Order: sequence, then structure tokens, then C-alpha cells
Amino acid sequence: MNDILGDLRADILAYVSPRSAQTATGASQVYGCIAQAVFRLRGEPVTDPRIGWPALVGNGIHAQLAAIRAAVRPGVICEQQFTFKNVPCTVDYIDPAQRLLLDYKTRNDADAIAVIRQDGPAPAQVAQIQLGMGAARAAGISVDRGGLVFLPRAGDSIDDAYVWGPVDYDEDAALEAAAWSADVDTLAADPGTDPRDHRGKPAFWCYQYCPYARACRGEPAPDPVLSDEVEPIAADYHHASLAEKAAQARMRELRPALLGLSGRAGAYKIITSGGRPKTTGRVDVDSLIGWWKFANPDMPVPTVTEETVTTQRLTVKPVTQPEGGNH
Repeated sequence: MNDILGDLRADILAYVSPRSAQTATGASQVYGCIAQAVFRLRGEPVTDPRIGWPALVGNGIHAQLAAIRAAVRPGVICEQQFTFKNVPCTVDYIDPAQRLLLDYKTRNDADAIAVIRQDGPAPAQVAQIQLGMGAARAAGISVDRGGLVFLPRAGDSIDDAYVWGPVDYDEDAALEAAAWSADVDTLAADPGTDPRDHRGKPAFWCYQYCPYARACRGEPAPDPVLSDEVEPIAADYHHASLAEKAAQARMRELRPALLGLSGRAGAYKIITSGGRPKTTGRVDVDSLIGWWKFANPDMPVPTVTEETVTTQRLTVKPVTQPEGGNH
């Protein structure tokens, strides 16, 4: 079994590694970690090859959606690359008839997408659709609006998806993002640039996700050794989390057979609630921002600074050799 899984990992790494050796900063990498970009542009050997499993699954969803939409909607453009100011942009979906560009983003599940609903997309994701629209327009394709479609990688319904936008094309935003890419190219070309002076992520993120982690930060510090009394508690927690995930998966399988029913089934009472449409009002923030820009064209939109506390997360897993056996 280990040999089979090991062979699978090796094959996936061999397949994805050439794609990680990209020598240009694409739209999806704009506003990312500058240190990582400099290492990549200089052709630095990858010190921490890893399988980005969520990205690999997301690519599969992209490919399937491209095949479906191209087959159903003649004239749409799916998964094609264009260029805006020397920035390559892979466009997920354009419908010229609607003058609309969409970019698909995958997230773990409905809970992860709920966070996007509340907080909105990252600035880099917004910049990506602006670059995509600019690239499409430069290629002669009429696109005026762009949106982000967040899709769950797990779950049993597309109803958990969320559409942000669409927003109008903003030439200034596209030019600003392209200028950032050009600045990074200049930094990478300067032999005096030390990528480590431009780190944009905390160390824990680097060691978990970046293929240049050790080149940038050196060997990771060893984990602190906790008391022996903690181990059985950690083991119980780990097994409980596995049982919880198995139970949740089983509930998802059974849910379609029960959803919509209300009444008694032997010793059990089934209740289905919710699902009714309702109308609520909310402040139209986009219109307010538009009015502000109209009345105060030379002033930035007012913002406030607030302090938030990040959500505490607890992860317990067996100590294993990391992918690739790097550290």
C-alpha cells in the first residue's frame, strides 16, 4: 500500500513540478509573496517540492467546467490565456454575448465559502479578474464585467457556491496590478536583491506551503517536545476527529433521503425546516462608494481601522515524514 501511494505521490510531483517552474508572474500570482516570486523568476531550485492537493482538485473542477460550458454554450471562451502589459492571464470563462468574465475559485466546503460571503474576496483575487478583463480587451474581446465564483470542493450541492460581483472593468486597477508584476520582475533581475528582505508570509505558512521555504528561511526549528502525559490525550482527540469526519460523511450520504420529510419514522421524529425565500434589505455599499467617488474624485474612500482576533484552530495528527522527505 505504501509503495502504491508513494508511486502516486511521485507521479503527481513529476507532473506538477514543470508547472511550478514558471518564469513569469501570472495574474493569479499578483500581490503574492515577493520573496517567493523572486526565487521562482530566478529559477531557484525547489527545496520543498510538495503536492498542492486542494489546487490539484481545483484544477480538475476547472477542467470539467470548461468542458461542460463550452459544450452547452457555443461561443464562450474557456481556459484560454491572454496577456495584459506582459502579465499572462489564464481566463476561466468569458461569455462575449454577456460581455462577462468569470473566475472560478474552489474552497474546502460551505463553511469556508461562508467566510468569503462575510468578508469578501482577497484584493489579489479582485485584481486577477481586472487583469483578466484587461487582457481579454487587449485581445479584442468585449468584456465589461467580471465576477468571482466560489465553489466547494466537498459537499453534495452546488447551492453552497457563492458569486461575488460582477463588477465593472477598472483600467486603473488592472494597470496597478501589472505595474506590481513589472516591479517584481525588476527586483528579480537585480543581482543585489535578497529575496529574504521581501518575505510576505509568516514562517509557519512558508514551511507548510512554499516550495522555496528552506531556501528562504533555512531549516525549520524542531517542534517543542511536550510532556508524555499529553500524548494519550492527543491520540484520543485525533481518533475522535477521524470519527467525526466519518460521521459527517455518512450524514451527507443519508441527508438527501430525509431532507424535505417531516413526521415520525418508528422511534424517530424527522423535522425539515427552513428553505423558504425571504426578502431583506441591506446597505448598498457599492452605490455609496460610487457616490463618494463622484463627489470626491481626488479623495480615497473613507475607511476605519478595527482590531479583530483570528479564530483559534487545533490540529492533531500523527508525526509523519513530510511530502518529499524534505524536513
